[in-house]
This record gives sequence, structure tokens and C-alpha cells, in this order.
Amino acid sequence: MKTRNFLIITGLIWVISLLNGTGLGNTYNTTEYTRYILYAVVMIPVLFKDRHLVNRYVFMTFGGMATIFFISSLVQGYKFVSLDYLTCFMMIAILAKIQVSESAFRITGYAYAALGFIILLIFNFGSTLDGWNTNTIAMAGMMSYMIFAASNFYNEDSRLKLILVAVTLLFLWQIALANSRSCMLTVALMLVMVLFGRKGTKPLSNRFLIIFILTIPLLIAVIVTLLSEYGNLDELESWSLKQFNKTIFNGRDILWSRGFERLFENFWFGTGKIESGYWHNNAIACLASYGIIGYTLWISCFYIIIRKGQAYTSDPIVAGCITVFLMINIQQAFELGMFTPNPNLLIYLPLGLMLGRIKHLKNNSDPQI
Repeated sequence: MKTRNFLIITGLIWVISLLNGTGLGNTYNTTEYTRYILYAVVMIPVLFKDRHLVNRYVFMTFGGMATIFFISSLVQGYKFVSLDYLTCFMMIAILAKIQVSESAFRITGYAYAALGFIILLIFNFGSTLDGWNTNTIAMAGMMSYMIFAASNFYNEDSRLKLILVAVTLLFLWQIALANSRSCMLTVALMLVMVLFGRKGTKPLSNRFLIIFILTIPLLIAVIVTLLSEYGNLDELESWSLKQFNKTIFNGRDILWSRGFERLFENFWFGTGKIESGYWHNNAIACLASYGIIGYTLWISCFYIIIRKGQAYTSDPIVAGCITVFLMINIQQAFELGMFTPNPNLLIYLPLGLMLGRIKHLKNNSDPQI
């Protein structure tokens, strides 16, 4: 695909991700239109031409997950809410068919950095975005930065590394003004990963480590809930209030405890209700909504997609995209956006770009592979 067309597609994804779930997005029904377009683009080739849109193992895993989600929501009275969430997998399937070249990815990275920084500037110093949720803006900036950082993977050019460090510091400054601790930490860790280069991505070939990272949000929720229930956190609370004007968990420990209660009431298939703006942990959100079976299939779907990229981690784009998704997954242990009725598509974008890059490498017989 031509760089211009690729930039238009990724630019639209950025805009849609920013609008979905906001008051402006609800006014213009962007979530609904996004769902209709993505399902149509996926289903038309499946029905009339290309019946192998995605790898069959991915399809089987996704099919099982989609069935559990759909039936659980429908039977328990929440109609078709699962179809709204599943649009993120439709986007991944579409991007998997688009060849991602190095030049297109790099230009997209710089475009995303510009968009992310501009939206942070407007929010922090202007009035246009008054009333918007602080975490929504901080995450838009953070995820824009992550795509930019991924476009600099395995780059040994000292000038480009200086640019990367400078851009990182600018984003950290703006995100700090938005007071998002998780976004700041994720940006800082991403810089470390990029600077370490190939050494930092060697663990990506370890399948057990991938599974562990995918389940980190659940492990964090379990540990925090137990600490809140049985630990003495007075010193941590005082430190956090002094440094950030927030308690150490900011009420998330209470939410997660309620989430586990909800899970044990509906252990296998959940409540069927995807709640937006509530759980602040992607694992708890999925478990409460679709139970242990739905969560297991959900994690398995990500694992199988990532495994497709493990044989190609010598390529900087593939390695960068896997790293970005795994790091955002960890960040989503504390925030919203990954598992909601209107998921933030930027979270899932790296998986689609990774699959598109693999398609490009296969079709062009890249000597690195």
C-alpha cells in the first residue's frame, strides 16, 4: 500500500480512537459507525472472496471467544454489546491484510507523535478540550508516543536517538501536567526498551514470558486486593499523597475487590455486561463481564496473534509492535480503554500493524527473515 493511503488509514484510526466514548463521539455516533464499517470491511471479503482472512488458529480462538461473549451478553439481557467490543479484532483482521513498509511505519510514527503532542498541548494550555477526561487525553498522548517509539526500534543512529530522547522528555512533561502516573511510567519504560535495542527484545521469543506478561494485570489485581485487605499501607499512602495528591491505589483496590466478588457470583460466563469507565483493570473487566472461560479465550487470542510475530522479531517493526502492545497491556492494569463497549483502537493497533508487517516481509522475501 502507498504510504499516503497507509497514513490516511492510521490517521483515521487515531481520530476515531480519540472520539469514541466521548461526548462528541456520542453526539455523532462514531462508535456505531465504526462498528458498521469495520464489520462490513471484514465480512465482504469473507463472504465473497477471501475466506482465509486470518490464520485458522487465530480464527478458531477468536470464534470461541466471540461466541462466549455474544451468547453471555444476549442470554443475560445485554443484547449485542459484545459486538461493539469485538470491533477491535475486526480492525486487527483488516490491518493484517495491509502490507506495512518501513517507510510508511516510520512516517506514521512521526505523525502520531505530532498528533499526540498537539492534543496534550491543547488540553494542558488551551480551552478547546475543557471538560474532557484527563486520563483519556493522557492515554491518547501516551499511545501516540508508543507508536513513534516503535518506529525507532533497532536504530543505531545517534542523532535519531537524541531526537527520541528529546521527544520522550516533551511527552513526559505534558503527561505529567495531565497527572497520569501510569502513562508517565509506560513512556519512560518504553524509552529504556528502545535504547536497549535488540537486547531488550530478546525475551520476546519466550512464550512463557509472553503468557506471564499478558496475565500481569490479573496478578496485579490479586496482589493489590490482598495487600489492601491484609497489609499495612499507611506509609505508602502518605508518600503517594505527598507526591501525587492521590492515595497509592486511588480506590482501585476497592473496585477490584468488587470485581472478584462479581466474578465468583458468575464464575464461568460472567454477567454478560461490559461496563465502560468502571473497573480500571482490563483483566477484572473481562472476568466480570465474561467469566473465567471468556477471559481464558481472550488471553489465548492475544497469545496466538503474538506467537505469529515471534519468528520475526529480528525485524524492528515486528519487535516494536509486540513490545508496545505488551507494555500497554500492563498499563491497562490501572486504566480504562482496553475492555469497554467502545474499546480504544490504538491499544489494538500494534497487533494489526505487526501482522501487516509480517505479510510485507513474506511477500518481499526480506533477507532478515
